[in-house]
Amino acid sequence: LILFVVFVATAAMAVNTLKRTEDPDSTPGGRISNCWKRNVIGLVFGILFGCLVGATSVGGGILLVPALILLGFSSHRTVGSAIFITMTLTCITALVYGVKGEVDRVTAITMAIGSLIGVFFGCRCSMGIPDKILKQLMLVIIFGIAIAMLITRAK
Repeated sequence: LILFVVFVATAAMAVNTLKRTEDPDSTPGGRISNCWKRNVIGLVFGILFGCLVGATSVGGGILLVPALILLGFSSHRTVGSAIFITMTLTCITALVYGVKGEVDRVTAITMAIGSLIGVFFGCRCSMGIPDKILKQLMLVIIFGIAIAMLITRAK
């Protein structure tokens, strides 16, 4: 049932995205982006990040956010796109690891419920934050996580 809901949501977002491609204001910079260079770079990033997420579970937000910003996306579009990409990667990875019995279901369900609550409020908050401030906030969070990982790894 959950996978069906995720599938339907993914399909709805994909259809909405295809409809909005014709709208000049729907892409970064206010122009239709059929640029082959962006698509090739996006495909290469996608393959790389897919491998990293599948192997380590690291990369959903940490790698996608800077990559999408480098591709010229606004902060809000970066957040939305990263969430969509991460959702797709997470569903596939969860299935693979779940089938192999490598999921702590109690922890996963508990954190998922908490995350649903947090996402609701986080989305509402981020939409009211100006693009420049949101970009700086994302960079501070990513930098802070990197420092925490270095400190934890050093111990």
